Amino acid sequence: PDGVSSVRLWYASEGGAWSSVTMSNVSGTAYAAILPGQAAGTLVQFYVEGRDGFNAGSFFPAGGTNSRALYRVNDGQAIAGPTRNFRILMTQADATLLHATTNVLSNESLGATVLNDEQEIFYDVGVRLKGSFVGRNVPRVGFTVDFDPTQLFRGIHEAVSLDRSQGASIGQGEILVKHIASHAGGIPNMYDDLVHVITPRAQDTSMAQLRMAAFGDVYLDSQYHNGSSGPMYESEVLRYSSTTADGTTEGLKVPGAGLVNVDLADYGTNTETYRWSLLQSNNRSGEDYSRIIAMSQTFSLTGTTLDARTKPLMDINEWMRTWAFESLIGVSDGYFTGNSPHNFRMYVRPDDQKVLAMPWDWDSCFVKSATANLVGTGNLAKIVNLPGNLHTYYGHLNDMINTTFNTAYMTRWTQHYGVLAGQDFSGILTYIGQRASFVQGQLPTGIPFAITSNLGNDFGTNNTQVVLSGTGPIQVGSIQVNGVDYAVNWTSITNWNLTLPLSAGTNSLTVRGFDLNGVPVANATDTIIITNNGVGAPQPVVVNEWMADNAAPGGIADPVDGLFKDWFELYNPNATPIDLSGCYLTDTLSQPTQWQIPTNRVIAGNGFLLVWADNLTNLNGMGANGDLHANFQLSKGGEAIGLFAPDGVRPLSTVTFGAQEQNVSQGRFRDGNTNGIFPMVTFTPRQANFLPAPRFSQLSLSPGLATLVWEAVPGVNYQLQYKTNLADGSWTDLSPGVLATNSSVSFTNAINGDPQRFYRLLRTN
Repeated sequence: PDGVSSVRLWYASEGGAWSSVTMSNVSGTAYAAILPGQAAGTLVQFYVEGRDGFNAGSFFPAGGTNSRALYRVNDGQAIAGPTRNFRILMTQADATLLHATTNVLSNESLGATVLNDEQEIFYDVGVRLKGSFVGRNVPRVGFTVDFDPTQLFRGIHEAVSLDRSQGASIGQGEILVKHIASHAGGIPNMYDDLVHVITPRAQDTSMAQLRMAAFGDVYLDSQYHNGSSGPMYESEVLRYSSTTADGTTEGLKVPGAGLVNVDLADYGTNTETYRWSLLQSNNRSGEDYSRIIAMSQTFSLTGTTLDARTKPLMDINEWMRTWAFESLIGVSDGYFTGNSPHNFRMYVRPDDQKVLAMPWDWDSCFVKSATANLVGTGNLAKIVNLPGNLHTYYGHLNDMINTTFNTAYMTRWTQHYGVLAGQDFSGILTYIGQRASFVQGQLPTGIPFAITSNLGNDFGTNNTQVVLSGTGPIQVGSIQVNGVDYAVNWTSITNWNLTLPLSAGTNSLTVRGFDLNGVPVANATDTIIITNNGVGAPQPVVVNEWMADNAAPGGIADPVDGLFKDWFELYNPNATPIDLSGCYLTDTLSQPTQWQIPTNRVIAGNGFLLVWADNLTNLNGMGANGDLHANFQLSKGGEAIGLFAPDGVRPLSTVTFGAQEQNVSQGRFRDGNTNGIFPMVTFTPRQANFLPAPRFSQLSLSPGLATLVWEAVPGVNYQLQYKTNLADGSWTDLSPGVLATNSSVSFTNAINGDPQRFYRLLRTN
């Protein structure tokens, strides 16, 4: 408002005295100036000063002489080729301070300018060294760069890291680890890039991994529902230094080599006991150690107690796959396969509060002997060696070797990344071949899949359930009986049993094994007939009706809070009550234990139970109808609903639905009919489902033809019939029947010269 009286460009070369030139208005609001040329390699710091008509001034960057807008006259350090350059410019004084022995452990960011591929410029960013104190004052040192929120890297990242280490040396072999994890799947993993980093000190310039999302908020929100709300912890050894810069007790401490290993174990319930070995790396202000302490305490247990306590706290399948992956790639400096309980993270998934294992800083890869033990050490080994877990662990080893960790697949990628990184990765390829061959030779993959109960012969019982036993190879990850998953108890690596409900009379059972990806395993099928001479087991409760787009005024309000929210209904098809206590509800079928139904939740015989999918579990027990409130919501764009048995594995009833229409429910007709799902304009929560009777809406005549239109329910079959005389005893079908595809159906009929016709409409399903 007060105009621009002057604009000056200030500059200083190599930390020398400041000079300035006047910037001229070249077009409207644009100002420009030319600085004197400098010798090649010269570092120039600059900023702009503007003043208005009242001589009030401001700077860009805002810090003026304290900011760090920098450029370096062409120094020839950038490389040409497929790999991008990532240049970090700092003044000599800042670079010296950054690497000073008494400063390397500081996490304070110093000012810098970053150039992405010598084109995109980021002024006044923050730079610090990264890693523990054993990795900050060594040749393989890395960097963390913090960007201004108004100019994020690649439009999304507030910070990136430059990792130059491969174990104790400089190299980029860890990029192969990231690729293997991505291709194998099922392992939390980062999406890194390779760059040529030009560093403040010439001796640190090299190839580097550009770590972008890492396991921060951007990554977590892209991988998990409300991902960034879940706490994460980094397991770290306790490090200390007794060395000071001047040798005195009061002197500034410098990096030392003292460390104490702290395994995951039960150290009581005090958060302070865990804080320094389990560093909270996400949501620090939340200060929530409850789940990770509960999990850590289980690591001191043994046997069946350990097995029972870890299952509700940890995603066991994910842990087994992650550590099988570490065993294959031969990490020497990490928990389990190495000798220190560090270099991994643990994340509490928000949806089900289960802890996941997250690979972190596994740059000491392909170092362990190719013939090293398949199972590592530490308290984690007790969990891996539990029979069921070991079966799963071996299955993941076998799966990753067959799909990814083999020379046939990795030859191309070791060559590709070798070119980008400027390294020879042929030694890593040799290691992969040797390690895969050794591990494969240790795995029991040839065990037949068979039922061993009663030697596999048919038998009879008077019980409503039976324990079925058998054998199977490690390729089998899950078992279905007549198409239904059941919780499998592996009593050894290759022996299993499961508890099976029986109907009254003859039960013809087909037992089939599936791999880790849900694909049938070849030759993993067996059959048996079990005759139940007693009373049959009850039918499972069914997800019977649901509304994922419930809105005022035409929908239904929750009587507890008066809000219009997603809901679904459970139906008991049995004449006797069913106790649902301990069963699980979920909207993500791959996470069956998302929400556990509280105790004393009984659904009456042929009765209904309404569940509000409102994420308001605090409302449970508050309503007069006994409604439940689950910890998830439904998507009107379509998703799934699942009811699982208390074992957290066996589905009692699941449904997957598509896009929903507002205030129109979908459900089964008749109640419990798993073969028929229909939209219901007349929704019926807590009551029997209802489809309106068909009704003609129009009849029109033309010579020799009659056209009838009726209101319909999409997905319902209709049969049109006629008589020429109402006194006739039977009706004639007009073939064929009609499947309604929308809410109105039209049918044209040739009347063949009949003087009169009477029509009726039947709903046939």
